[in-house]
Amino acid sequence: MLRLAASHYAAGRLMEAASACGTVLAGDPRNRDALRILGAIHGRQGQHAEAAGLFEQVLKIAPGDPETLRNLGVTLIELGRWPEAVERLKAAVKLKKDWADAHFSLATAFRHLGRLADAAGHLEKAAKLQPAVAAIHIDLGVVRLLQGHSAAAAASFRTALRLDPENAALHVNLGTALRQLGNRTEAADSFRAAIRRQPGFSEAHCSLGDTLLDLGRSEEELAAYRHALAVKPDFPEVLNSSGTAELALGSIERSERCLLRALAARPDYAAPHVNIGLLRLSDGQIGEAARRFRRAVALSPEHTDALNDLGIALQTGGRTEEAIRLHRRALHVDPQHEAAHGNIVFALDLLPGIGFAEHQAERRRWYLRHGRRHAAAIRPHTNLRDPERRLRVGYVSADFRAHSAANLFGPMLLHHDRTQVAVVCYSGVVHEDDRTRTFRAASDLWRSTIGLTADALADQIREDAVDILVDLSGYSAGHKLPVFARKPAPVQVTGFGYGTGTGLPTIDYFFADPVVVPAEARPLFAEAIYDLPCFIPFEVPAGVPAVSPSPAAAGAPFTFGSFNRIAKITDGVLATWGRILAARPDARLLMKDSALDDEDVRRRLLAAFGRHGVDLARIELRGRTGRAEHLAAMGEADITLDPFPNNGGVTTFESILMGVPVIALVAQSAPGRSSASILTALSLPDWLAGNEDAYVTLATERAAEVATLAELRGTLRQRLSASVVADLGSYTRLVEAGYRHIWRKWCAPGMAPTGRDQIRSRRGK
Repeated sequence: MLRLAASHYAAGRLMEAASACGTVLAGDPRNRDALRILGAIHGRQGQHAEAAGLFEQVLKIAPGDPETLRNLGVTLIELGRWPEAVERLKAAVKLKKDWADAHFSLATAFRHLGRLADAAGHLEKAAKLQPAVAAIHIDLGVVRLLQGHSAAAAASFRTALRLDPENAALHVNLGTALRQLGNRTEAADSFRAAIRRQPGFSEAHCSLGDTLLDLGRSEEELAAYRHALAVKPDFPEVLNSSGTAELALGSIERSERCLLRALAARPDYAAPHVNIGLLRLSDGQIGEAARRFRRAVALSPEHTDALNDLGIALQTGGRTEEAIRLHRRALHVDPQHEAAHGNIVFALDLLPGIGFAEHQAERRRWYLRHGRRHAAAIRPHTNLRDPERRLRVGYVSADFRAHSAANLFGPMLLHHDRTQVAVVCYSGVVHEDDRTRTFRAASDLWRSTIGLTADALADQIREDAVDILVDLSGYSAGHKLPVFARKPAPVQVTGFGYGTGTGLPTIDYFFADPVVVPAEARPLFAEAIYDLPCFIPFEVPAGVPAVSPSPAAAGAPFTFGSFNRIAKITDGVLATWGRILAARPDARLLMKDSALDDEDVRRRLLAAFGRHGVDLARIELRGRTGRAEHLAAMGEADITLDPFPNNGGVTTFESILMGVPVIALVAQSAPGRSSASILTALSLPDWLAGNEDAYVTLATERAAEVATLAELRGTLRQRLSASVVADLGSYTRLVEAGYRHIWRKWCAPGMAPTGRDQIRSRRGK
């Protein structure tokens, strides 16, 4: 009868097998074989509690039966009783050390408990005992992925594929491991292999789309998502990803439709709220973007991208302290969130009361957390040590486009002496424009960084034999500081685009000036300071409006102007401006920035002025326009009020260009001394104030000198045009002289520590 029960069970005739077991147990209630088969029948029927009870009965009869211990362990896994499962399976393995199935099951229990190292250890034993079983290698690969050991995971999946090459899910697993390794092209091939074997595998199409997104191939990515949606029309993850792809292609309406469909399919899904928030932020709808990000955080409190993006929205609207708290919260959830930490660095530049020491300390913390681990990748450089040969200078930026940063570094790139410098551009621009095409045409070599990992980009820079690599971004959006942490070029520089220092000991020089970084602050920087006449140049744009007559001299109310980003205008700045308006009750204030198109931002700003006792009728707020209109609006002001502690850069130059002098406060930080640098270079130091009281006094006194202002207005553009900062050929020659100087130092014997030796020597200092 037992043989009959076993035969029925093996053939899947479970009712007949149970009946036969019942017959045996009627005559012998302690028959362990019948109890074991009956337990297995209950397990196959999903009746795991009943199965566990039967296996427990067997163990009371035969406590040392390894097969029953293993069966009970597997059943306890199904019941979610993982600690008990571990104990039973450990006992089975102890009794039968070379039993691969028991090691495999014990690994499963450990994995449920989060004990990944133990799970991997038992899977490795199982793989040695039964190397031809694909399932063991698959599970080992999954555990290694969970451990973050992507290379080992890929090796396990490749072994499994040799045993089971037609397994579509296994190709997806391999693709996932390769994508985590940064081998995105190979990953895409793996996902395509899965699709060839199972064309309706929506997850494979989705993973292929995500990988193509990494590679910057948005149209192919979108096609992959559409294939996935053809299989699963309401697949929320794919709808969300499709919305992201449509946004990358500039299809705003289609993007929004996809994201709203994702929310309809899954209302508690945080990611579409984040992406709709990004869409709104790109449209300048800062308040609505913040509301979307807050909704995402409410749905998923540890969604680090939602926290980080909410911080960006708040900072854009001038709420910097709140923004920093959110970035720190994101960093607490994920200590390796490079972007959130970079945004903390960027936002601290906007806060009052923080100076050189705090700024550079935070940059150093960023390096220690996110950059230092790449020191092992640093290798000696093989560049030819010829101090006088033509230099290959690589420029790295995401702003080779119509962007304020490109207005600063762009003219220099276009004026290089090509007999002395070969220009290599590493561009992170997604949507190229006419400005991009100008830069591309002027480059000796142009490389897109879209889709490249930091390792891949560093390898490319080495292969391109760049001598001097220049960071143009600092901690602004799209920066590549993790690449600079790998030291792919023998000499590395930061400056021009967002020059405030990086904290990276792998960056050798900061091209600045004696005003931006005074002598007493220089020991705080990771970089050596190389001085120029002014830390940034300025190109007078084509089609600039003529300088208009002084409004006050023509009988209009005296007008103070502010044309900087609202993010720079802190409550302390508003309070100071309120004091100026109180001292000049006849004056008004014109503020213009794209953020002022947002009603939430306007309302917050006006409320702050109201708290400082300002009559709101004296405040005029304007939003985004084209550059020519923006410059013309500057001409409506008599004096521009510079924000602090984060000054203007391009805006200060533009104000001078339009004949409008700038009142600036000199702070104790690099971003708080940019206007001081510009005004000093233009021989206008008498427009600088050392503290807020002096700032108020200077503004009110100069506002009383209407005739003098009108006379000065007619001279400022010529003063700017005649200066070295606007003489782009001369300025570029000075930069090239700097490059030659630091290159000669690298070429000099005994003066060019490289790689980890360089890092150690700086730490020793």
